[in-house]
Amino acid sequence: MHMHSGRKIEDIHVILKSLGLLGDFAVDRLHKMKKMVGVFCDGDWRRPLMIDGVGMNAANFSTFTVAAGMGATVFVRSMKFLFDHPREFYRVQDLGLLRQLPTSKADERADKPAYIFDVKYTQDGYQLILGPR
Repeated sequence: MHMHSGRKIEDIHVILKSLGLLGDFAVDRLHKMKKMVGVFCDGDWRRPLMIDGVGMNAANFSTFTVAAGMGATVFVRSMKFLFDHPREFYRVQDLGLLRQLPTSKADERADKPAYIFDVKYTQDGYQLILGPR
């Protein structure tokens, strides 16, 4: 492997890049929320929040990462639909949608804000709102 400095490192068989996500309780305070319900801050459909789930396989980053585009486009268009047609949300809410969505609460002992959740939560929460892709 050749480094930017010009140094050459021999016998490299694996290069591992680790990504990490440290949640910030300031996000919870900014949104004045105690929990996430699906993709909604405190269950308020007018306050969606999109983030990659912790533990996501790097091959799936393009699904939810804003920079990747496609996943973000689907999310934004779906949320715009709700804003343009709020009666549709109220209709599914009356059918019990919010009770079906996963919830994520802050856990200060684990240093985990409410908006940080794992991949299973992401899959369940996003798919119930956005539908299968």
